[in-house]
Amino acid sequence: MKKPALSPEAALLPLLFLLLLMDPQTAAAGAKRGLLLWFDVLLPALFPFILVTRLLTAANLVAVFSRVLYPFLGPLLGVSPNGSFCVLTGFLCGYPMGAKTICDLREGGGLSRQEAAFLLSFCNNASPGFVTGFLAVSCLGGPSLGLPLLLILYGVPLLYAGVGSRLGHRKPGGQEAALRHRRASGHGESPSQSLQACGVPQALQLSRMDLGDAVYNSLGTSALIGGYVMAFSLLAAFPQSLPFLPPAVKALLCASLEITSGAPALCQAFRQETAFVLLCAFASFGGLSAAAQTSAFIKKSGLSIRSYFLHKLFQALLSAAAALAAALLLF
Repeated sequence: MKKPALSPEAALLPLLFLLLLMDPQTAAAGAKRGLLLWFDVLLPALFPFILVTRLLTAANLVAVFSRVLYPFLGPLLGVSPNGSFCVLTGFLCGYPMGAKTICDLREGGGLSRQEAAFLLSFCNNASPGFVTGFLAVSCLGGPSLGLPLLLILYGVPLLYAGVGSRLGHRKPGGQEAALRHRRASGHGESPSQSLQACGVPQALQLSRMDLGDAVYNSLGTSALIGGYVMAFSLLAAFPQSLPFLPPAVKALLCASLEITSGAPALCQAFRQETAFVLLCAFASFGGLSAAAQTSAFIKKSGLSIRSYFLHKLFQALLSAAAALAAALLLF
């Protein structure tokens, strides 16, 4: 008899079932909070990026962005033209869009497995709007803290990737990728040839931009993310309901499960400078909810969720150290 594979989703099911049986009212309140959080905060922020990314892929415009970004990001991070586009989405679109873009291009043949694994180690981050608008303004109550948060939460993974590419002796984008880029920048080629030279798979070149299909796919992705947010908000509701737990412990447990619902709790339970350090650590990691969302997207790509988890955990520690140093100057 084949043993069932242990995944984050499978590990959650027994726990969720027991919690539903033990305290259905708390479970319902947590699920409702997660639904409102997804609908009010995450859906408006994520859906436009998911839709536009899908349309760019369908319209064969990934190569255009890749050609613009590659001359800078290729030598800096050792990524290919398509990898440059993954860096863009991973840093601007928020969790888990970086992972989704990497896996889409990997499954379409636009990325090698080695490069996809390298990109996944640092290209899945909180969006700038979430960092400056939600963490800095709504949670910390200090708009001026937005820039330090951005520098830490984006500077750490970029530095991590830059050092990692040097230690791994990755050439700037790889010789084959650089050759494709030079060919794609040449004159006299048809659009299809240029796209193929940039590494866009043939199946994507021949696809037609279908707005209806893009909207349908984007809504499905958004609903999947919403389901994970609801599930982890449900889990976070139970520690919050325990009267014997100190507020600090409740906040840390909540943030480790779901950063969007945990961030306000951290700012209520800790002083501003301490909350600043903790927010940098937990936002860099993304919480177990973001890890589970990433696991759902990379399932078919052959990439390792364990490797992703360890990379993000190490970057969270680096972000906390950088935030601690910054807090000595800011507060």
